[in-house]
Amino acid sequence: MVAACFTLLNGGLVLRLVGEPWYQLGGETVIPAALLLVSAVAQPLGIAIFVVIAWQRVRPPTMSRPSSLAGDSR
Repeated sequence: MVAACFTLLNGGLVLRLVGEPWYQLGGETVIPAALLLVSAVAQPLGIAIFVVIAWQRVRPPTMSRPSSLAGDSR
């Protein structure tokens, strides 16, 4: 999952770095538009995967009460 996150974030950035100037400089053809479309999908997917990875590390542990103390009324 980490490799997918890395690939999507950095690959999307590279595609944007190549496609955006190409599109802005008059290359309004299918190729630069496709590069921008792929990067526009790849980067949010990479961010979503990063959030999942980070959430697994920072989420609080679930508190479960031991069953032996459930009936204790001290």
